[in-house]
Amino acid sequence: KHSASIQRGSPGVLHGNRTYLLMNDDGQITEGHSISAGLDYPGIGPEHAWLRDIGRVTYLSATDKEALAAFQASARPSAATTAPRAPSSRRAAARSPQC
Repeated sequence: KHSASIQRGSPGVLHGNRTYLLMNDDGQITEGHSISAGLDYPGIGPEHAWLRDIGRVTYLSATDKEALAAFQASARPSAATTAPRAPSSRRAAARSPQC
């Protein structure tokens, strides 16, 4: 099960758009699968299909497990970095009343 229509799909027409679709051997649209809401659509937008076909972009896919691992890694407090404050903003923050 997957929803990687841009990498594993075949050219077809859905909702009036020629794009890459998840289809069976008979050309019937099959269901995609993703744990993320909205990412289980069996096709991609025609602009993305065109950009891929002309070599302007490269799309990568990730499994549900890989996507969750990446999210968990980026959600760790140590993964978040902030830009250092300018000296004037540090002084203003020091003068601000605490809530």
